[in-house]
This record gives sequence, C-alpha cells and structure tokens, in this order.
Amino acid sequence: SSGGTSALRALRLLKLAKVLRAFRIMRYLSFFNTVKLIVNAVVGSWISFFWSLVMIAFLFYLVAILFVQSLADFLLREGETLDSEMRDQILLLFGSVSTSMVTLFKGTFGGRGWDDYYVVLDNTDKVASFGFLIFVVFMKISVFNIMTSLFIEMTMRLATPDTQTLARQKRHKEREQASELWNLVKKL
Repeated sequence: SSGGTSALRALRLLKLAKVLRAFRIMRYLSFFNTVKLIVNAVVGSWISFFWSLVMIAFLFYLVAILFVQSLADFLLREGETLDSEMRDQILLLFGSVSTSMVTLFKGTFGGRGWDDYYVVLDNTDKVASFGFLIFVVFMKISVFNIMTSLFIEMTMRLATPDTQTLARQKRHKEREQASELWNLVKKL
C-alpha cells in the first residue's frame, strides 16, 4: 500500500511537471498571448468571483428573510379565508428562507420570469411586491454592472504585459529593425 501511494505521488508530480513545462513553452510562443491572457483572466478573477458570490448570497439571504416574514404575517392574518391555491403558491415560492432564496435567484438570473413571482407578491402584500421590484432592478442594474466592471478592470490589469513579455517584444522589434537595416545596406 505504501509503495502504491508513493508511486501515485510520483505520477502526480510527473503530471504537474508536464503541465508546468507546457505553461513554460506557452510563455515563449507569441501566438499564445491571447490564450495566456484568457487563462490569466480566469485564474485571476477567482477571488473576485468568490467574494461576488458571497455578497450576492448575503443579499439573497437578507431579502429572503424579509419576504418570508412578510408572507408568514400575511398567511397568519388571512387564515382560513385565503384561497388554498394561493396558499400553496406562497408556500411553494416563499415557504422558507432557502426556497425564497432560490425564488429570488430564479427571478434575478432568468430561471423564470420575475413577473411570475411578482404576481404572487402583488396579490399578498403591496409593500413586498414593490420591494421585489426594487430588488430585481437593484440586482440587474447595480450589482451586475459593478461585478462586470470589476471583472473588466481585473482583466485589463492582467492584460498589461509583464517585464518578460515587454523584453521579448523589444528584442523582436530590434531584430526586425536590424533585418531592415541589413537589407538596406545590401541594396547599397
């Protein structure tokens, strides 16, 4: 078992060495600059992506608590006079904080049209339905634009060439100029 484990580790190290060698080769090939930029942008954006997800989940959680509380008050207030189909719809979409978060996620990210959820809220609580509209508009305009600009800024920062790339570009330009100069001298 110990021999098998060490052989497995050796294979993993060998695979890692191959991957690192491939990245080293890519660094020297100029036509891989676009691929390198994309890989750097994806890898460099993980931290921003993670914190964006945390922030969105926190917003969904807070708003879901408000909706669950508001609709629970509505259900208690209406009691037996409420239509059973409406009660089932409320419980299906906003019956708990987690289902309410999923409903908000679907309404914001296009899993289902936000107007389907709005109709349920509008039939129960006008303040909740207005709050839902404000939330959807806030998420779609503010939060998504902020996240998009954050990722674009991160990509632009990562797109600036490093010192090795600048040096390689300068050497390439100097070689081209030397070749042009040599061709001019040969013509004379």
